[in-house]
Amino acid sequence: DELMVVGAGLVQKTVDMILEGSVDAVDQKQFFSDEKDLKHAPKIFKETCRINWEKTAGEIHNLIRGMSPYPTAWTELLSEGKEPQMVKIYRSEIVPSTNTVVPGTILTDNKTYLHVACSDGLISVEEIQFAGKKAMKIDEVLRGYKIEEGAYFK
Repeated sequence: DELMVVGAGLVQKTVDMILEGSVDAVDQKQFFSDEKDLKHAPKIFKETCRINWEKTAGEIHNLIRGMSPYPTAWTELLSEGKEPQMVKIYRSEIVPSTNTVVPGTILTDNKTYLHVACSDGLISVEEIQFAGKKAMKIDEVLRGYKIEEGAYFK
């Protein structure tokens, strides 16, 4: 959102400079030696946004940051005897830890924090959205939703 405001101002300033004639055009071809060096950004599909808890905490944290607020990194919450629930994760933090639990395992006090195990540590989920609900901070979610023991993200 901040870049949208800054970018709009920059576009306006650039157009004004072009109209005044105070801009020197630069051929973009001088910035690369061969057109084969240019690469298109990969297309983002729904599966691209799915969190793989087998990855490192850094990789998962960067995926969440890169996909927020849209299209949003997501995972499935699995609890015994319940249908899988799609969950979007908007914000996270890396928790330094020597993790020995299975990736995807949820560690929570059901009051203030929700940590998820990954291959080399833990991710602290800070903002989350359950299907059909609004995005909320994790402590707000835990006040009204209890994560059952044995629940995990897949």
